[in-house]
Amino acid sequence: MPTFARFTLNTTQDSLHVKAKDLKYNHGEVPVHGVEGRVLDIENGLESVRSLCWSPDGSVLVCAGDDKDIKLVDFNSNAVSRTLQGHDARVWSVGFNNDGSLMASASKDHTIRLWRIENGGAVSVPLKGHTGEVNSVALQPNGNLIASGSDDCTVKLWEVDGDNHATLKTTLDGHSAWVRAVAFSADGRFLATASNDKSVRLWAIQDGKVTQVGGPLLGHSLGVRAISFSPDGKCLASASFDNTIVIWSLTSGEPKLKRTLYGHPSGVWSLCFSPDSHLIASAGFDNVIRVWDAAAGRQICDPLKGHTSAINTLAFSPRGHAIASGGDDGTVRLWELSRPKAEKDVLDSSG
Repeated sequence: MPTFARFTLNTTQDSLHVKAKDLKYNHGEVPVHGVEGRVLDIENGLESVRSLCWSPDGSVLVCAGDDKDIKLVDFNSNAVSRTLQGHDARVWSVGFNNDGSLMASASKDHTIRLWRIENGGAVSVPLKGHTGEVNSVALQPNGNLIASGSDDCTVKLWEVDGDNHATLKTTLDGHSAWVRAVAFSADGRFLATASNDKSVRLWAIQDGKVTQVGGPLLGHSLGVRAISFSPDGKCLASASFDNTIVIWSLTSGEPKLKRTLYGHPSGVWSLCFSPDSHLIASAGFDNVIRVWDAAAGRQICDPLKGHTSAINTLAFSPRGHAIASGGDDGTVRLWELSRPKAEKDVLDSSG
């Protein structure tokens, strides 16, 4: 069984040594036994952390936020391997393409930037088109589109050519307030958008055309802050300032409200599915992370505590062995999910 590197604890602050209760939970191929919160010791520190994403191979964790720089943390060396500079204001969102060669970032400076990871350089001039802050960016899996959502209430789709240069393809109207989040389904056939207008919209992408699937998805009483497709494509989850998470079923022709999850006492600002679609992690203004059984809609452990301010972003590692979290306290924490010892011994002995 592979041994995963551990990020270095910041041992100068005793309060940052966090360990959650053991989880006793088995579901499919990912039994979860223990979770431990560790603080990444990132040189020069961080201001508020707004977005995290893993490279597809899990070797790099990208951290972005209020300090305008984008830091690439190497998972094996426990160090910042590269700092990307170019934005003129806080970076709200970062994301990778499928093979990890291209990354996009979205900023308060109204632009999107593309980055070649092999040399850490900007691909081209910033992508300009939004008239407000760009809150979210996502790259289409197995495709050539980039989606961005903005305070100007629009979603824009950019088409990337073979040289990784992007041009504006179309603008999607429909939301009546800030667009907070955009996300592609794992197969790249659908785009979901979420807004302060309390709605989620689902768009189908086929033969170069983008069409809305049904009407707006209405299940929240306040603005929608985050969205995430389950990797198996069966569900879409949305998180809101109304303290709830709504699970939408995508198995029929049009999305249907399947379940509402209650547990956070204040706004939910981030959520993500595990790679096997069995778990959902959520976090927000209450400073804790909650882990849910996605099928049953119940929490499987006590809230994971360690952050001292609102948690803005969560990211499951590609292999599902860890959750990264970042917040207004300027820290990035790694919560490691490990298998029960008995199972570890069996796997180790089998090579």
